[in-house]
Formats: sequence, C-alpha cells, structure tokens
Amino acid sequence: MFAEGPATGDAAWDAFAIAHAARRALPDDAVVTVDTGAHRIALAQAFEARRPRAFLQSAGLCTMGCALPLAIGYAHADRTRPV
Repeated sequence: MFAEGPATGDAAWDAFAIAHAARRALPDDAVVTVDTGAHRIALAQAFEARRPRAFLQSAGLCTMGCALPLAIGYAHADRTRPV
C-alpha cells in the first residue's frame, strides 16, 4: 500500500512511520496541522484523518510556518477538540 511509505534504511524515523505512530497515539477527534516540506507530502498520504477538517495543511504555494497559526486558529474556533 502506498500510504505505508517507501522502504528505507531506517523506517522507524521516516515521515510515514511518524504519521502512523501519531495516528495510534492521538484520539480520533484530534486535529493535526503540518508545515510544508517533504514530511508534509508523506503525512498527507499516510495520516488517516477520521473526521472532516482534522488534517490541516497549506492549500498551496508551499506556505512555510503555517502549522502553528493553523493550530492556534483552530483551537480558538473550536475549544472542544484537541489540536
């Protein structure tokens, strides 16, 4: 399965392994934000969002540094879900 990620020498530390570990550790209603970079591509493919609008990322233009403002904005708008 592509979402499992490519075979690497140290798969315990690649972005796919981190996405799967985060999914196991976070509650189903958690909101996850991610900055731009190669890790964002892997997380977008591998992280299983279990609710609408639960995985927030830049919609384009490779916006760097967007994860923290996204998290702050979401937490301010919806105080019932962990971000």
